[in-house]
Amino acid sequence: AGRGMMIVGAHSVGGVDGGPGVPVTGWSREHGDLRVAHFVGLHAIQVLALVAVALQRWRRPEAVRVRVVLAAAASYALLFLVLLWEALRGQSVLAPDAMALTSIAIWAAVTAFVFGWISLDSRRLSRDGPDRVSV
Repeated sequence: AGRGMMIVGAHSVGGVDGGPGVPVTGWSREHGDLRVAHFVGLHAIQVLALVAVALQRWRRPEAVRVRVVLAAAASYALLFLVLLWEALRGQSVLAPDAMALTSIAIWAAVTAFVFGWISLDSRRLSRDGPDRVSV
């Protein structure tokens, strides 16, 4: 008692490293695993680049497309934080508790609302002309 827990190089939270894992990735099926949030955060640059490339075909002013990329970046950062929080609480990504499911549902709803808002607003702004659009 009185000693802190020593963790050096561990990726599991709430259990020892190893044990049953998800095929291919090896992420823990029973405990929190920091590698899930690490994977999401590490690949953010590729996902956001693909979003930006895909938006080039969207016939909206550039400022609107920039808003979408910024919203995607914010959403992606929040997803990373939710997954990190879930792992630090010792929750497996495959067996989240009610609090984790609620936070993921809130993240999804806020993301859908923001993208819906941008989409609806972009229709109005594209009718007004590109000179009146600001980021």
